[in-house]
Amino acid sequence: DDSADSNKAKKTSWLNVWLNYLKPKADALYAPIASVSTMVKLPADVTSTITTETVVSSFTYAVSANTTYVIRGRLALGCSGTGGVSLGTKFPSGAVENGNALGRSTSSTAYTSTGFGTSGTLSGLLNSVNSQGGFAFVEIVLSVGATAGNFELIFASVTAGQTSTVIAAGSYLEYIKL
Repeated sequence: DDSADSNKAKKTSWLNVWLNYLKPKADALYAPIASVSTMVKLPADVTSTITTETVVSSFTYAVSANTTYVIRGRLALGCSGTGGVSLGTKFPSGAVENGNALGRSTSSTAYTSTGFGTSGTLSGLLNSVNSQGGFAFVEIVLSVGATAGNFELIFASVTAGQTSTVIAAGSYLEYIKL
């Protein structure tokens, strides 16, 4: 029957099935997935003119013992000279990290990759293009051992005195607990 009343009844019946059965089942199914991922967006620029580490405190994330995380994101980078930006991470004692950042190197068409792995070590040279912004895509796997603590993203100017070596507002990291 394709009458208007019949179609209205079918729509009402389908809506009731959706609201009372399917949607609650779907919400319950996907709730655990939503609870394992945290996205952090940098609210303001973080700058440095020094060659020693600066912690991007907005990206500091508490990690649990005996847990593995995938940490990935996009960083907007810039510096006022040709020295570039160096990146690194810090994490709890006993944790094992494997990852890298891929981003612009010495020109608007040249790209490079820098690795992560040792806590507190700055590595690589990204965005050494004078007074131009660039980016880095970050992908890290962090396996935390028996000691919980914090994951921190660190960076520095490769050349002392460069002004506005920056990780820009809008950069983000996503922390996925496996």
